[in-house]
Amino acid sequence: MGIRLQNGVCIMFKRRVLALAAAAACASGTFAAAATVPVESFPVYVDSAVDNYGLGGGVKFAGLSVNGTNAGYSPNDFGNLAFREKIFTATSPDPADPLTGYWSSSESYSLTNAGFLNGGLQLGYDLNQSGQGRIRMGIVQISVMIDDIVVWELAPNTYDTFERIVLNPNSTECATCEQTQKPLGSGVDAVLYIPTRVIVAAGEAAAGGPVVFNGNSELTFRWKQSVVSSSAGADQWALLGTNNPSTTFLQPNDPLTAPQIPLPATAALLPVGLLGLFAVRRRRASA
Repeated sequence: MGIRLQNGVCIMFKRRVLALAAAAACASGTFAAAATVPVESFPVYVDSAVDNYGLGGGVKFAGLSVNGTNAGYSPNDFGNLAFREKIFTATSPDPADPLTGYWSSSESYSLTNAGFLNGGLQLGYDLNQSGQGRIRMGIVQISVMIDDIVVWELAPNTYDTFERIVLNPNSTECATCEQTQKPLGSGVDAVLYIPTRVIVAAGEAAAGGPVVFNGNSELTFRWKQSVVSSSAGADQWALLGTNNPSTTFLQPNDPLTAPQIPLPATAALLPVGLLGLFAVRRRRASA
């Protein structure tokens, strides 16, 4: 008798070999991870009923809703420290950028202020003023930098479509999309998740060798969006706060390192399964 997953539920099946490994996989939640829909083209019309949209390399974007499970993200985990849309540089557009619109200002915080959770950096998109009226909002570009090294970008140097990610799409764009529901208490409306390993690898690639980001490093986050709110209650990207005890923070001289990928429970129990298979064959041979 063993265990397997069917429609998200662990059920029993009649097989002896590797039963322990399958049981451990179900018990450990190996199969319980939120589903990710890979993004193959833009624009993406965000449906908050979708757990995650995969942007490549493990980077994910998730729209949240009031009554949804929110793919394990907690809207209220995000604190008051944020990159603010209300300080867009309306008088100094990027002259090399053919798109209409402006980058947010290059606001920076040290990495000691950035919370890491579930093996990555999480930034919560708070649709303040535009979210109150459920206004259609398009994210055009995103650039994340540490110590002036670009560690991740959305739509770098590509202009095949003006908007890349659209929240609260209209009915002609996506008639079935479940829109984000604002307000979410004091929480955020969407989450951008960037794995730590992506950040570390991007730094090493840019420098042509090992780069040691640490708590003293400067994190800069800037973006463009299709609707610019007024200065009162404008949109922002918030860093994780201290509400979740699992959130970790760097000390000033702590290096940022990619977490080790743990050995899956199934792999750890593989020798047990092989011994079981050997025992079964031995009994049959002696019968």
